[in-house]
Amino acid sequence: MSRKGRAHANGEDCADDYVASYAESHRDDCSESYRIDYIGSALVEAVLRDYTMLFIGCGTCGFFRLSPNARRIVALDRSPKMIEKCREIVERFQLRNVEPRQGSFEEFRSEVTFDVIHSAGVHGSYLPHTEASLAKMAALVRQGGYGLFGIFPHRRSLKHLWRRTKSHLRGKPLTEIDPDRFEAMLSRQGWEVVCALRRKSGRDRYGDTATQHLYLCRRS
Repeated sequence: MSRKGRAHANGEDCADDYVASYAESHRDDCSESYRIDYIGSALVEAVLRDYTMLFIGCGTCGFFRLSPNARRIVALDRSPKMIEKCREIVERFQLRNVEPRQGSFEEFRSEVTFDVIHSAGVHGSYLPHTEASLAKMAALVRQGGYGLFGIFPHRRSLKHLWRRTKSHLRGKPLTEIDPDRFEAMLSRQGWEVVCALRRKSGRDRYGDTATQHLYLCRRS
């Protein structure tokens, strides 16, 4: 795969129209449907006050309006275009608790731990969950802190089997995973599932409506 192809596959290089439409979705009002789209933020807000959060794959950041209890949010995205728009939206909505950073999670380092890590967007959708990534996330969260994770389970239809085959042939990572296998991975890396839910409004990497499984976990 070419360097440009790898950049598209890992989210480093996003199409301009995709970035623009994502930014446009963060309008002035936070409607009920908008809040449901970002229900993960509500889960975190329900269990924590005055917290610090590392958000992996923050995109254009407008949904951080739904995190008023956060004292500090490190908003990480590997796409320079996304972070540029993120900074504009942070300024527009005066989100003073948000620190946009451009870079990959693999290269991210921190001398302090966080109260919560949010990884329900990129990992499980565009990048596969691995034992190593879950272990690193656990190391970045204080003991007793939380992690929010998302997966799209395998679907057995011929259509999705063909799509998975094409993705594999193009060198794109296969991200779908069986829930039982993922929950076992969480347990091995010190994550205890506190709450699990399914949301049918989630979309998979192919843009199809799908059932996303969300897990709010406590670091043991």
